[in-house]
Amino acid sequence: MADTRQQPPRFTQDEAAEIVREATSRMLEGRHEHPSTGSRQLTREDLLSLAHELGVSEDAVDQVLADRAKRRKHQSRRRGALIGLAAHGMSYGIVMSGLALVDVMSGPGWWFQWPAVAWGMGLAFHVMGLVLGALKRAGTE
Repeated sequence: MADTRQQPPRFTQDEAAEIVREATSRMLEGRHEHPSTGSRQLTREDLLSLAHELGVSEDAVDQVLADRAKRRKHQSRRRGALIGLAAHGMSYGIVMSGLALVDVMSGPGWWFQWPAVAWGMGLAFHVMGLVLGALKRAGTE
């Protein structure tokens, strides 16, 4: 006699994650939106409850939360470093433009290129430090 029972459906990890994500989104539709972000929020206890229902330990959830916090901290540092570089470059451009204008108006002899070269070297070292730091981090991640 042939077995006519159907095998239960199977899902890949990506499919399972997508299904759980969509189900969670539907569950959250009834919650109130967070005032500052406009999105629905879960508490840590909500996450632990969901994880428990899926058979995920509290330690695993805490580890993921710690990893996410570490990534956010690194992203914030990178953003701050880029903002610092942008401010440095803008300051350089504004000051050098002003010095060039003063040099043109002050008469014969050019001198503004000397502070431009000196500060430009400092700006180049700033860029070099950011690029080398990013390459070093990329090599260790």
